[in-house]
Amino acid sequence: MRRNLERRGMDVDTRCVLCNRGWEDGSHLFFNCKHVKRVWQVVGMEEKRKEFTELTSSLLMIQHLVQLEEDLQVKVVVLLWQWWNERNNVREGAKQRAADLLSYEIERNSAEFLAMGSPNPAEHMGIVQNWRKPEEVLKINSDGAFVAQTGEGGWGFVIRDKEGEVIYAGAGKLEHLRDALQAEIRACLEGTKGAAEMGLGRVVVETDSLILKNSLKDNSYRLAEAGGAILELKNFIREHFFSCVVNYVPRSCNKVAHALAAKGTVGTERNTPPHERWKTSAVAVPDHRRRSHSRAII
Repeated sequence: MRRNLERRGMDVDTRCVLCNRGWEDGSHLFFNCKHVKRVWQVVGMEEKRKEFTELTSSLLMIQHLVQLEEDLQVKVVVLLWQWWNERNNVREGAKQRAADLLSYEIERNSAEFLAMGSPNPAEHMGIVQNWRKPEEVLKINSDGAFVAQTGEGGWGFVIRDKEGEVIYAGAGKLEHLRDALQAEIRACLEGTKGAAEMGLGRVVVETDSLILKNSLKDNSYRLAEAGGAILELKNFIREHFFSCVVNYVPRSCNKVAHALAAKGTVGTERNTPPHERWKTSAVAVPDHRRRSHSRAII
């Protein structure tokens, strides 16, 4: 890092490559730079970041790190590794990525590393490998598509009953997207809107976006770029369902929603409406599934 090079007698600019302020030493780069703070916040580890800033040496940081639970250990190490790569890429002229996009990479890499060495990686990650029929509730599968080169994408959702029959589905095109998370949020919102239209009160939502699932658990993403859209989705769920469980599943369990999202990305290019919805014949909704004014459980 630049501060270390200066200590060795080299005449270098010691300002942080990313924020252009402060001395670029390890403490600033990984824990105190205003940009890295956003990343810690988005991945839900702001309190851990504060713990590390109170330590006065690299040795104490390592000792603190090895005392964390395994999943947190891996997540912290991946964050530091991704941020170091980000710093080097920006130094060489690349555009700095948004905190939301970096957090997606961190969450994905962490899950992959934790699954290494397991005879069944999906089982190690606590996820199923194939789509399963819901029990006594309707299941919403949603997915978003994002094309970084154009900032466009699409959303798709499908709602199925306990027999696995499709009762409602939809797809639509999106424009002016900043990242993939924004598309995932919109897809989930459209799916829950579809369920609300049917008067459902209890649903299960499945998404292949781990970031989306985590963002709905607490308020750790409130300062993220997509924080406003996340809050809109959380408020909609609370207002329209008395029970809504959001689960993360791999892409293999979300193929239909993925295909619908892909259809949504090309909707207007084929002179079709910006969005389409398909409903089967009316489905009788039992009283225990109907909408209630109680708070949703996410």
